[in-house]
Amino acid sequence: MTCETETLSGRSPGVRPVEPVDLAALNFFPAFAPPRSGGEMRYWHLYTRLSRLGFRVRMVGPTHPFVEPETIEHTPRCTEWRIPKTTIHHRLHQAMGRLLGQAECSAAVVAMALGRHKAFLTRAREVLAASRVVVFDYPLPLGPLKGAMRRNRPLLVYNSYNVESLLARRALPGLAGRAIARWIARHEEDLCRRADVVFACSHDDADRMTALYNLDPSKIYIVPNGVDVREIAAMDPGDEGGAREARASLGLDRARPMALFLGSQHPPNIEAARFLIERVAPRAASVQFVVAGSVCGALGDAGAENLRVYGPFDDAEKTRLFRAATVAVNPIFSGSGTNLKMLEFFASALPVVATPMGARGLAVEDGRHVSLADPESFADRVVDLVENPTRREEMGRAARDLAETRYDWARISEDAAEILHHKTHRRVLVLSEYPVTPASFGGKVRMRHLYGALGRETNVTVLTQTPDAQCRRLAIAPGVEEINIPENGLKRIAKKAAAAFLGVAADDLVARLTVRFDRSFRRAFRRESRFAGCVVLSQPFLVPLVRGLSDVPVVYESHDVAALLKKELYGNGFLARRALAAVRRCEREAIRRARVVAACSEEDRRRFRELYADVCPPERLVVVPNGVDYSRHFVYSLDEKRGLRRRSGLPNAAAMAAFLGSGHPPNVEAARFIIDSLAPRLPDMLFLLVGGVCWPLQFEPRSSNVVLMFEQDEIVKNRLLAISDIALNPLTSGSGTSLKMLDCMAAGAAVVATDKGARGVAIESGVNGVVCATDAMADEIACLVADPALCAEIGSRGRDLARELYDWSVVSAGFVSAILREMT
Repeated sequence: MTCETETLSGRSPGVRPVEPVDLAALNFFPAFAPPRSGGEMRYWHLYTRLSRLGFRVRMVGPTHPFVEPETIEHTPRCTEWRIPKTTIHHRLHQAMGRLLGQAECSAAVVAMALGRHKAFLTRAREVLAASRVVVFDYPLPLGPLKGAMRRNRPLLVYNSYNVESLLARRALPGLAGRAIARWIARHEEDLCRRADVVFACSHDDADRMTALYNLDPSKIYIVPNGVDVREIAAMDPGDEGGAREARASLGLDRARPMALFLGSQHPPNIEAARFLIERVAPRAASVQFVVAGSVCGALGDAGAENLRVYGPFDDAEKTRLFRAATVAVNPIFSGSGTNLKMLEFFASALPVVATPMGARGLAVEDGRHVSLADPESFADRVVDLVENPTRREEMGRAARDLAETRYDWARISEDAAEILHHKTHRRVLVLSEYPVTPASFGGKVRMRHLYGALGRETNVTVLTQTPDAQCRRLAIAPGVEEINIPENGLKRIAKKAAAAFLGVAADDLVARLTVRFDRSFRRAFRRESRFAGCVVLSQPFLVPLVRGLSDVPVVYESHDVAALLKKELYGNGFLARRALAAVRRCEREAIRRARVVAACSEEDRRRFRELYADVCPPERLVVVPNGVDYSRHFVYSLDEKRGLRRRSGLPNAAAMAAFLGSGHPPNVEAARFIIDSLAPRLPDMLFLLVGGVCWPLQFEPRSSNVVLMFEQDEIVKNRLLAISDIALNPLTSGSGTSLKMLDCMAAGAAVVATDKGARGVAIESGVNGVVCATDAMADEIACLVADPALCAEIGSRGRDLARELYDWSVVSAGFVSAILREMT
């Protein structure tokens, strides 16, 4: 199971601390500056930039043996301690050299020697014990370091550069190599499972870790490799004279086009360089190939006349190499993570020919950002690109744009900082048994606006169950993260059984009964609640999860009086009575455990006091009514409404009334009343039914003046309300406040509703709406249609009421204040 994800900082950042947060980072190599290899670049850029984004960074890593320890100040808030390796490391290197030959094994040596590297452990324990965030950049064994983290329980992060066990499996030969790879896999799995957050370089790596280690995908965030775009000048493909001069300065044939490959002595780079020597260069004789970097030390003599092994380079030489190149090549066939050399090529506006593995993890489009080739066609693709200057220029420009917008270290570091701040600083955890996104009905709309407002004051994570098979993580508003965990099989079966026995959906009650058996959701709850300053139950049905919380305040945000609503829905059979008793126990427990209970209306507040007086002191109850986004509604004159109805293709009628509703049973009951009673009595009037309420009615007989519109997006729904003369809400059951009422009022339509439909809304009948019994509704509608001026006046007053009392900015203020009081 993978996780569809959107970065938190794709929108405005959330709330961040005033004082810097202490962050410790451990790796198997130092943060050399300037960085050379891909791993060094990620390590140095990420942490030096985090030190400017609200973190006090302290890095600990081993360095060359037999030298003095060093303390490096990279920035005023980024300090690194470099601890020399010991004779233990030297002996392990020798032993592995005999077993593995020339294979690179430095990382494994550092990990294996960790338990006996006393100087490293001493410094690391000091740093970890004083840190709020601890990041491992390699799967070092946790055992020797657990004690240092036990007391302060920091946020544990695994910042993976590769899936290290897979890389070791491919890079380390023989039986010894496989044994070491299994040892690395064991510690990588341990770190992945214990980590609160896992940073992966790409979605591919995230999928591999999830599959290998049965990892919770909701805690994996994509923090890709990047490039410092500002430090790399874009090459001008039209400046052939400059390219010729650069080639001459490197001792190359100035007139011959050049293909460039860069690489360290990483096994996949060695494999790629040998592929260029043996299979590409001989088939592309018109192009001269240059292989540069420490990879050259593993190649020996070049085997092709048109290939030069350049060796290591400094920054000035690197600039000349880029300037001399006509194209760049990256024929990688193995490995993990993403290739930083690709991003450097992109930032330089160099067109690139690469294998799909070479471009892994990058959001590239073949033919636009890069030319992708298999082994057989690689040489031909290089020659084709060299011979097409227009295509090279377009590809280089598109690649540079991609590097600037998606892979610049400044943006990546902001994303990482946003994730870490969100997880550790002043956060509210909201529990819901259904997703907030998309906000398709009243409860979702309420949650989106309330927690969107709360997100402007504190960070918010909304943890939900979803019937989808895919785990999703969304940034739904500034400072607000939504995590959707797929339901387990038990809940899916129980939902079907409950619906069959009760005759109505009972998904919420099923969630209460099955959540204790949902390992994935409980695991996500334990992780996300650890740094929460408050836990909110949106609806009472996930209350079993908060039973173990002793030092975190709980708030119950009710959408209705569940016991009363379910009594109307379930009926009076034996099973219905048992289910209703379970709902009452659930709601009672939520109220008993909550420090604050938010009721939707004064009527709901009174009902809570009547039903649960023994566990519900009045001082805990606050009224947080439903609201409306007033600014998103249109208002039209009577003539404009009629003209828009004609242009929309709706049937011609003297007036139009709209009813909005989901497939919730009280809405279906109200819609049937409109079809069976109102439409036949008012044949000259058009009745519009909008939303999920249409699905149960689509095959039932109805008169021609009833139109089913099904679900519409918010803009269309609001426009339909705006061109309606009257908005109906003939509900006869339910609890809480009906959000559709507030939308109708904000659109300026004259509202005609029952007492149940108008519950919780301060409507004065005949002034800013009409409240009547169902048997009088047809007559009241006829009176409004006969007096268009009165109808418009009632609609205008209702709109004023919606703005003054029910705009979300007004409604949410009290709720936000109550939450913040509990967090202090």
